[in-house]
Amino acid sequence: MNKAQFASILSSKLKIRRKQALKYIDSFFNSIYEILKKDGSITIRGFGTFKVITRKERKIINPKTKKFFNVAPKKIITFKAYKKLKDNIK
Repeated sequence: MNKAQFASILSSKLKIRRKQALKYIDSFFNSIYEILKKDGSITIRGFGTFKVITRKERKIINPKTKKFFNVAPKKIITFKAYKKLKDNIK
């Protein structure tokens, strides 16, 4: 499912225009981005937790040349689903 399809479903459930549903979706995700950038984590009860973690610098091997090189540390976003979400998918 893509964003447009999601907006169609949301607009029919809320009885609003699709364009308005797209604005709500964009606002929701932009809020999550801002919170992750500022605080580093956000928990949505019954859904899950988004968290920013920093991967440490590490050494990896190039399989072609068999030489080691360092990969710089970087920030990544993780998501842990709540039990309620996992149970509803089964």
